Amino acid sequence: QSLSKAINGFRLMMNKIRGYKFFFHSPWTLLGGLWLLLVLLPLFNRTFLPVDETRYVAVAWEMWERGDWLVPYLNGSAYPHKPPLLFWLINLGWGLFGVNDWWPRLLPGLFSLGSLVLTVHLARQLWPQHPSVAQWAPFILLSSVLWSGFTSITMFDLLLAFVTLLGMIALVRAWQRCNIPYCTPVGETGTNLLERNKNYCETTGTNPLERNKNYCETTGTNPPE
Repeated sequence: QSLSKAINGFRLMMNKIRGYKFFFHSPWTLLGGLWLLLVLLPLFNRTFLPVDETRYVAVAWEMWERGDWLVPYLNGSAYPHKPPLLFWLINLGWGLFGVNDWWPRLLPGLFSLGSLVLTVHLARQLWPQHPSVAQWAPFILLSSVLWSGFTSITMFDLLLAFVTLLGMIALVRAWQRCNIPYCTPVGETGTNLLERNKNYCETTGTNPLERNKNYCETTGTNPPE
């Protein structure tokens, strides 16, 4: 019976070792573990930091108290300094989970994770022939001091990074699907807009953009096509 217990304990230990080996050999699992560590450690070890975090949570709280989702307020005065999306999301979480302090601090971590996923997608769009770029790009982001710091701070930075990445992905997709000659890279059609302007400058000795600017200033109208 003791031998059977020892064998079972050895098997359990080997399974745990295999689990750790899988963790370190799977880049996406490792990335998720690092992200989770950056989110959970500050979540259980600190409260809101002055001045920015306390200010933004105070604005969200006044929005909650007033029931006014259109105009943010701070200390009874309108607060037009920042767009209200972050305050809306905080109030949305409070409506689902009740008023708490962990949801506003979890939000930037969620946007950090979403931005890492979008970074992988953007890298695959731009360098489909180099899969290692998509693999290492999120690790580079997560290892930077500012990114890892803002992952747990209730501010607008990672929300802005998330929506910026969405816009970049949309632009790259539109560029890749575009059939307009000036949309394609140099080498595919032999010319593009910048190359055409360069050739114009070399041929005429003038800049077409500067010429159009002078035309507008002189006549008050756009130059003819």
